[in-house]
Amino acid sequence: AEEGGFVHRHRLGHGGGQALDDLRCVMGIPIKMENRVRGVIGLAHVAQGRYFEQGDIDLLERFAALALLAIEKAELYTKVRRELAERKKAEARIRESELRYRNFLESSPDPIVVYSMQGEATYVNPAFENTFGVTRQEVLGRRIDFVPEEAWPETRIAIKAMLSGEKINLFETQRLTRDGRTLDVQLSSCLLMDNEGRPAGNIVTLRDITAQKRAERALRNYQDQLENLVQERTAELARANHELAQQVDERKRAEKTLLKREREL
Repeated sequence: AEEGGFVHRHRLGHGGGQALDDLRCVMGIPIKMENRVRGVIGLAHVAQGRYFEQGDIDLLERFAALALLAIEKAELYTKVRRELAERKKAEARIRESELRYRNFLESSPDPIVVYSMQGEATYVNPAFENTFGVTRQEVLGRRIDFVPEEAWPETRIAIKAMLSGEKINLFETQRLTRDGRTLDVQLSSCLLMDNEGRPAGNIVTLRDITAQKRAERALRNYQDQLENLVQERTAELARANHELAQQVDERKRAEKTLLKREREL
């Protein structure tokens, strides 16, 4: 053995069959990678009296080094192709998930807006456009100015709670439409996280409950009116009962007076 290789300068004794019987001198260099033999590159003489010199060994070692580079490149290429295939599969799954998510947002009957951490709108769904009378082009990349002045104190409290990690569920407040109408809304909000688990924005769902609130106010007014009518009727009955009691007392007094006179006669 010389420098990690081996050289046989005599006729080989082996059981490899007739194909190897003519080999007179064999030289082999192991191809090692990470302390593991990955193969052997070798040469052989079949002519009698031919031997390998040190220069031949050096040359074969260089070929072995080149072969090792080729193996490493092939394995690296295979690994990269495998990683690319896995990445493409992951990207396809992400695109499919994003498509389902967008379809859900687009088809939602409730207005939905997605904000960046700077409070700028990055997405609004069709229901938002229809409810508030704005277009995506008008609001994307901007702050949406649709909070009534009187609703700002409660809105700031909700924003602070949401940024601290709390979920806002069915918070009742008001928002303005483009034509100046004030809508009663039920608001739900939560943070959106990026791939590193850091807050990247928040998503807000607004349910228009204006008609419901109007009906509730009308019902309360009707109940108040009924209560007032009951109170008025009760008062009227009380007065009528009082008057009737007075009439009964007067009649009794008159009857007593009449009986007294009759006795005197």
